[in-house]
Amino acid sequence: MSEPSSPSFARSSWLWGALAGVLVLLCGGAGLASALLAYLTVQPALQAPGDLGALAGQAAALSGGANRIVVVSEDGSLRTLNPDGTDRRLFHLSDLSFSFPAWSPDGAHLAAIGSNGDGTGVYVLEDADDPQATALFLSQEQAPFYLYWAPDSRQIAFLANDTEAGMGLWQVDRVRRAQAKKLATGQPFYWTWLEDSAALFVHSGGARGGAIGGAHLGFLTVSDGRLSANVTTPGTFQTPGVSPSGNYLAYAEAIGPQQSQVVIASRRGDVSQTRPHAGAAAVSWSPGADLLAFISSPAAAPHYFGPLRLLAPGAGEERTLTSRTVIAFFWSPDGRSIAYFSPAGSGNDSGAALPSLLSPASTHPQAERMLLDLWLVNVDSGRQRLLSTFEPTSLFLEQFLPYFDQYALSHRLWSPASNALLIPLVEADGTERVYLVPTDGQPSRALVEGTIGFWSQN
Repeated sequence: MSEPSSPSFARSSWLWGALAGVLVLLCGGAGLASALLAYLTVQPALQAPGDLGALAGQAAALSGGANRIVVVSEDGSLRTLNPDGTDRRLFHLSDLSFSFPAWSPDGAHLAAIGSNGDGTGVYVLEDADDPQATALFLSQEQAPFYLYWAPDSRQIAFLANDTEAGMGLWQVDRVRRAQAKKLATGQPFYWTWLEDSAALFVHSGGARGGAIGGAHLGFLTVSDGRLSANVTTPGTFQTPGVSPSGNYLAYAEAIGPQQSQVVIASRRGDVSQTRPHAGAAAVSWSPGADLLAFISSPAAAPHYFGPLRLLAPGAGEERTLTSRTVIAFFWSPDGRSIAYFSPAGSGNDSGAALPSLLSPASTHPQAERMLLDLWLVNVDSGRQRLLSTFEPTSLFLEQFLPYFDQYALSHRLWSPASNALLIPLVEADGTERVYLVPTDGQPSRALVEGTIGFWSQN
């Protein structure tokens, strides 16, 4: 996957160009500057800090686990803390600068990309008062830029730059600490771990220009790096998925020149549901049921921004949860709700005619502010509520959200108890800070300064 992006690749212009096209449409076809100004003059609607002691206690009681948050500071240090702000620990080790930390599924360890003068590597840390960082992989030429824990909380699969193939997929074991091994190459590269931690469901290759070769959608065995035959010819999408029961797969399949459809298929190979889509698609299974959510553009376009819909194996028509222009969405751990992001003030209509082609922006609009709405929708009732309007940090906007379907598998914004979310925002004075946003109407609360933050899975 070209996603999540390596620092050596320029990806921000793509997102800004695509979002700008959406904003122009929503402003009635006005010029780019006028469209952005119309949205960027809206002020963030964050409420004053409140007492979240009860929220933290409720989350801990329901989750029965770590219930911890990690935040990346601007200087590359890490901070862990409880949801109420207590029991803070600072990970400022030597000259290491960390990025995109991820909690192990059991909550006992953190893995993060770490860089210093010796190179860039994958480091594992314990959330302890006397933190130690253990390098499981370190390289100057093949720098890692994304990692994803296996369900067993031992193995870590990660992407690193590859001078020949663009990207390499590697695996390393936290316990055995054997030498990391390269499993495959391809650009882009997306995957999801299977529950037994022995294999991956991968979507790789097919980079624009054909330099890497054709796209592949199949199963990769970790022990020997063996890649199965293509499940089908991949369509225009990013991350494939496996349902919670393990019985169904989700992906997009090519059905003709520039045509693609979302597919739910059984592991036996029987196709259960298909839905043609325009542009690209992004799919994500509910964590608690065999229910698929997906977004896609309502018209031909080089992005997946569009209405949020649900599809179930063997069901009839899909169900639309919102017609807003959704640019990213995240299931709650209990599967009852979905949090989604849309351009601020975009209304409840994604538009019938998005531009057929959105040209990437040539420059980043540094002097302008991009505001996002954070919405919560109940999956059963369809009721939804605006939780916050905010200016996201550039890291969140440019590296995390464009590849949300992959990050949703490895880096969690939701609390374990499904009652709060983390958002990294830019305050009025320019300070970047991570906020905790409850889903029950309580006030949002500022936690600590930082560019992005993630919750433990339990």
